Amino acid sequence: MCYVSDRIIRVGGGLHTSWDWTRPFEQDQEIAEFSELTDLLISVSISENQDVLRWGLDTSAVFSVRSVKSVLKICNRLQPHYSFVWNKWVPKKVGFVAWRAEKERLPTRMALAQRNIQVNSDRCAICGDYAETSEHLFVSCHLAQTVWALITQWCKIPVFFAFGIKDILDLHLFVKSSTKKKKIIQAIVHVTFWSIWAARNKLIFDGSYPEVSKILEEVKVMSYLWVKNRSKDAAITLESWKRFDDFG
Repeated sequence: MCYVSDRIIRVGGGLHTSWDWTRPFEQDQEIAEFSELTDLLISVSISENQDVLRWGLDTSAVFSVRSVKSVLKICNRLQPHYSFVWNKWVPKKVGFVAWRAEKERLPTRMALAQRNIQVNSDRCAICGDYAETSEHLFVSCHLAQTVWALITQWCKIPVFFAFGIKDILDLHLFVKSSTKKKKIIQAIVHVTFWSIWAARNKLIFDGSYPEVSKILEEVKVMSYLWVKNRSKDAAITLESWKRFDDFG
């Protein structure tokens, strides 16, 4: 490995390349590749100023997600069938579980088997009745159904029926309440995904069978800590959170 400065020397008033190959070129392909490299370097302007990073897809030269989206839009990129909405009131690691679950990219037993990774069984680690996919683990499994029923009861949400992960992720959109409360419910949903996945992993690696009461308590405590600190809402207390009083 070497730096660009190791191969650039000053000759007279200009800068020139100084190659230091370990051996001379012997094959026609090597000579052709070197000639192509030389042609490419002719258009490169080298100075002695400090290097800076510039984003070429925006006039500001500063990278932004918006500029990337603009380029993709021009290229007529196909829009995803579902756009996952992130929540800033929970850590990214929490949102990633829900995001990967929706895309069926969590390393469930079925996913591992489909990637030719040897697993003892593709059955759900919790119920053992059906193939363990994200859809089953977070929607159909009796443990998940019980957890979601208790979550909606705690959040004072009418009973709902989820036919897929997207139905659960969009639960907050159908709650008749303030924008703030909807965001809180969305955060709780993401934390619930994270807690169910953590409970499943404890069963797999530690042999500890998940308890609904412990999962529910973990969701309440962890969502409270994250939402209170990240939203910077001093009015939220643990007592009011567990009662799920109206947050405006």
